Amino acid sequence: MPCDSKLLHCGFGALALTAMLCGCGDGVGAPADGAQESSASVSSGMPPIYVDLVEEELHKGENSEKRNYRGHLKRCQDAGFPTTPLSPEQVQPLGTTRVQQWFEPGREIVRSETWVFRVGEEGIGTCHFKLIRSGSQGYNDAQTSQVTDFETGEVSNETPQAYIVNRLAIEPDDGLAQIAEKEGLAPPTTRTVAGAQCTQWTDPRFFGRTICLWSGGRAWGFGDTDPASGCGMHHVYRIVLSEEPLSGSGCRITMRRFSVGRPISPDEYRLKPAPGAGQ
Repeated sequence: MPCDSKLLHCGFGALALTAMLCGCGDGVGAPADGAQESSASVSSGMPPIYVDLVEEELHKGENSEKRNYRGHLKRCQDAGFPTTPLSPEQVQPLGTTRVQQWFEPGREIVRSETWVFRVGEEGIGTCHFKLIRSGSQGYNDAQTSQVTDFETGEVSNETPQAYIVNRLAIEPDDGLAQIAEKEGLAPPTTRTVAGAQCTQWTDPRFFGRTICLWSGGRAWGFGDTDPASGCGMHHVYRIVLSEEPLSGSGCRITMRRFSVGRPISPDEYRLKPAPGAGQ
């Protein structure tokens, strides 16, 4: 199965993420329990880390997909076509991507769920809207590399690459101001988001944005010196705690939950049918 191009970007850690998401097993997004246990010795000392965030693209402060849906719905209604709109519950996640990441010694899982609308093909002159869930879940440890596509249910496998989960520490960088000057950015500041400290970068170029990268994970290979936009860039070597477009147009990232040290159960990342999709 070809990789989801939205997940593959050049930049810090992109090679490892490519290898992780372009492999795939048994259709549940995780291998057998024996494989999970045997991979624990690949890396050590890192606590369990859980990331749960929401991405959305904004246009003038408004969710772009919701804006498109409302425009399409109005045109259908104005034309007098038989119309089945989405329910309020279906409209709520429209135009968002929920990204969940689970990191443990020797194991990394990335789940990305995007919600969009489509118009059904019941016939010309009809407007029956459907909520569609797309995305994938990638799993990687020393024995298994797999990805499950949410729309097709297709599961693919590749030869695992142990170096992906054998994380290396990153030395503290005392030259953040020099990096900012070189890249034309404002000097970084320190913030607290979701109870964690992060390095905030402000990029005035193009539409402009602020992005805050977790600064407490250098000992386990998570860096805070790559201020590239986070939407669609589900890196396993940095954690974006927040992002906001300065102009109101661009990527917004909101952290729902971030934890370090909380035990992770395999039930958390076992795949279940998504309610409401395709209705």
